[in-house]
Formats: sequence, structure tokens, C-alpha cells
Amino acid sequence: TPLAPPRDMPQRWEAAFLEALRRGARVDQAARRAGVSVGTVYEHRRANERFRAAWSEAQPKGGRANGGDRRR
Repeated sequence: TPLAPPRDMPQRWEAAFLEALRRGARVDQAARRAGVSVGTVYEHRRANERFRAAWSEAQPKGGRANGGDRRR
């Protein structure tokens, strides 16, 4: 069986997810566009500091203005 990539390695879906956030998509919309579940993106954010920082940078200034980041 193939080994899972290390948690700090970018996942294939991350770029699509982060780009969707940058364009103003809500988290659920961005996850759908990236082909992953909302639970996956939140779990990955909890486990991966690099992704957490990229997510924060990708969101519009003002935090939850797009309504997508309801879990904290």
C-alpha cells in the first residue's frame, strides 16, 4: 500500500482550495471546488501549521467576511 504524504507536504487539492478562498468563496464552496470535504480541510488546518497560515492569508481581510470560517 502507498504511504500517505507527510502532513507538512502540500496536498494536491490545497492550491485549488486556497485559490477559491482568495477569490471570495466560502470554505464549503472552496472545498467543493478542490474536490474534498469540509471536514478534510478543517482537519488539515488543525494538523498543518503551513496550511493554517496559507488559509489565513487567503481569506479576505476582516476574517469571516465571506461567512466560510465558522469553526475555530
